Amino acid sequence: MDKQDEFKEVLPFIGESHGIVEADCYIEFREFLMEFVKQANINNSQEKKERKTKLKGMTKIYPALVIGGISYKVEMINTGHYGPKSGNGSIKLPYFGYKYSEVENTWINIRAIFENFEVKELKIVKWHPDGHDDDLGFLYSMKDLELDSEQEPNDVLVQFYNNFISFYNGEGDSMTGEVTGQSVNKFKNKLLSSRNLILRGAPGTGKTYLARQIARELTGGNEEQIGFVQFHPSYDYTDFLEGLRPVSNDDGQIGFELQDGIFKQFCEKAKTAQKIGGRDNEAVPNFVFIIDEINRGEISKIFGELFFSIDPGYRGRDGEVSTQYANLHETDEKFYIPKNVYIIGTMNDIDRSVDTFDFAMRRRFRFVEVTAESQLSMLDETLGDGAEEAKARLLRLNQAISEIEGLNSHYHIGPSYFLALKDLDFNYDLLWSDYLQPLLEDYLRGAYDEAEKLAGLKAAYSNESKVEADETD
Repeated sequence: MDKQDEFKEVLPFIGESHGIVEADCYIEFREFLMEFVKQANINNSQEKKERKTKLKGMTKIYPALVIGGISYKVEMINTGHYGPKSGNGSIKLPYFGYKYSEVENTWINIRAIFENFEVKELKIVKWHPDGHDDDLGFLYSMKDLELDSEQEPNDVLVQFYNNFISFYNGEGDSMTGEVTGQSVNKFKNKLLSSRNLILRGAPGTGKTYLARQIARELTGGNEEQIGFVQFHPSYDYTDFLEGLRPVSNDDGQIGFELQDGIFKQFCEKAKTAQKIGGRDNEAVPNFVFIIDEINRGEISKIFGELFFSIDPGYRGRDGEVSTQYANLHETDEKFYIPKNVYIIGTMNDIDRSVDTFDFAMRRRFRFVEVTAESQLSMLDETLGDGAEEAKARLLRLNQAISEIEGLNSHYHIGPSYFLALKDLDFNYDLLWSDYLQPLLEDYLRGAYDEAEKLAGLKAAYSNESKVEADETD
């Protein structure tokens, strides 16, 4: 049994950051760190010999290597800049890291801190395009990491690796306090791994806005690569994929011709981009199609035979199908969803317009809940100093909703409702009467003691006793 097999027995699976972190990831990370530090010490030594810009086996700056499914950029030196002249302190080079945001072009990097021209510590930073770093508060000494140990990776190295990659899935944001809501990056990586994602949650949690943020992140902000449609009960297959449409002939007569629907047009655009970039080219533009209120449409009627093509395992020509109007096509080419197309749906759990989300389609999507609490940060930018009181009232109200029999977190009030406060001059009474009360009355309609329950919710919202709330009414 070799050393890696021994380590696997000791550390079979540890935590969840990028899917499941296997013992191999810690071993690969440690081996890379050993080479990185060794070459960094040579590059920054006072003796100018054996300096290298790339580590052994790395032919590109990005991606220089892949560990645990994450691609890393590695830079050791550049012309005329080998390190601190004194041999002490932190410098920009060497470093390695991964891209955090496509839109903002920010990176999560590991930088070296030198003492007497040798790496003594490694720290995790967030790099911005203007050149400055945000120190994320993670600092590890070479001594504690024990890179030259022949035993399994120690707890410090495991912690170092977990903290480093936590930002890839958005988990690190809450640790630094940089973002109070769930990170777009976290959702983006869930979409990348599953191809089809449903954002589900209570009304007003900003699911549509979040879907657009994810799409922009995945497409580098290119709106031409983002499609959008909102389902409703009368929406059907001819709107979505293809169907016969009335057209006026030159003689003024009305006829019908086969026309592509919005989703087919979007897929054809993605196919064109794929051909230009090369079928197997990783640099092909990603395309994201957003289906807002996906559960308000009759899923089986809209998708038809696409149930097969939409399966994540059958993207590309493996998922080719003959459409319902195949006999009217000029060629016998079948339809498929290209591999560079990703789909995001949004849905309210309590929407009663459609009873169930089709079970056959359900297993083809990854469902992620967007809670009201996770999206509180959207209030900060809009409400400024007034955000804290709005958050406090929202949290009290949602807690009271959860305590009512028959209701739960699916009936919570999302932060989007509180954005209206800016236009209402922060009049919380108007927000209650014109925005919140009508929704809550719908929730409670037909319930026992409806008026009393509503009064209790208002009391929680206003931070009053129930008697005070009744007197105010």
